[in-house]
Amino acid sequence: THEVKGNPDWILKAVLAQVNNQENVTNLKGVEVIIPKGENQPYVITAESGTYQSTSKDIYLAGHVKLTGDAKSLAERFHTKKAKPSNTSLSQEKK
Repeated sequence: THEVKGNPDWILKAVLAQVNNQENVTNLKGVEVIIPKGENQPYVITAESGTYQSTSKDIYLAGHVKLTGDAKSLAERFHTKKAKPSNTSLSQEKK
């Protein structure tokens, strides 16, 4: 579980998790990522497998990846983020 100000931002579950401490990576099987939305139903992302990079907190999913959630609120979430101006350019992101 990753929390922001005491509230869960996302919850990562897996049927099997193999931790590689040397590379700070966890290999996952039967993955479920839950993204709470306050009082509303959460977004749930499932996949056959994935990896979790503990230093960057990046999650990579593969195999029958499926997102379940309210389409309207998801579209609004993307629209809100798109409306905000970006302070980074493509050349900066590649560094």
